[in-house]
Amino acid sequence: MLNLPASTIFNRRIPKQKFYTNLPVSSKVVRLFTDQIDSIYWAHKLAPDTINVESGTSVLEIQILQIRLKTESLDESVITLIDREIPYHLVFVVCYQDHGQQLSPYNCVKLVSPWNKRSHFLCPSVRMKLQP
Repeated sequence: MLNLPASTIFNRRIPKQKFYTNLPVSSKVVRLFTDQIDSIYWAHKLAPDTINVESGTSVLEIQILQIRLKTESLDESVITLIDREIPYHLVFVVCYQDHGQQLSPYNCVKLVSPWNKRSHFLCPSVRMKLQP
């Protein structure tokens, strides 16, 4: 779906509860997690040990999380909570039925792609220059 090298595949399911159990999270946000999200997968890890790039000074690695939705909308507070709790730079691939959307919430600058057919969905903002 993202056309990333096979070496970057991480494919670990993250239970939704990890983001709100034992954390000071409102019941509204917990309800949003359960009502809007079907599943969360840590899909890819872009790092020196998975692709042929050096760590940057401010970006050591990038994690790609795939969020499958139950509904077409995802409240921003859910993304904000996930982004706050994972100590890496994140790119979210949000999927609903046969469509995908990319979200990149780095440093409160939110980049959001339009909804695209999942079979044609690429990840345009994750472009890395490979070292020779």
